[in-house]
Amino acid sequence: MHCCLFLPNPQSQGRRRCSAAGNAAAQLPAPFAEKYTRALATEKVGSIIAYTGGGVALVSGAVWAISDAVRRNRDTCDVPAGWGLGIEGMVIGAAITAGGLVTYLVGRNQVRLIGERASASSQIELDLGFTPSGLGLALNF
Repeated sequence: MHCCLFLPNPQSQGRRRCSAAGNAAAQLPAPFAEKYTRALATEKVGSIIAYTGGGVALVSGAVWAISDAVRRNRDTCDVPAGWGLGIEGMVIGAAITAGGLVTYLVGRNQVRLIGERASASSQIELDLGFTPSGLGLALNF
């Protein structure tokens, strides 16, 4: 599976780095690789839950709309069983979607933070340049 991952790196100037998901974790320093893999899994699970909740809400909305149309065609005050199930299903679907979105956003935030920490902890720069008093050497880590 090939996908594009965005790992913040000051030297990359915001470019996307494309690699296989396993290779992205392997490129990170050892303490960050496992956390990064878990964060990606959390992000994926959150998106699956959110899409499932959206599907439940959509199907329940269709059941409610059909039941409401049947009720209006009968010209009675009786409420069909599907009408209540449709409303309950939409509420449950919305709650599932909200939970999935929260899980997705937590995973996405973890991926971003781990990428920032990994790039910040693994960068060592040696700069050589001119200063007002002569030549300067700086080691940034």
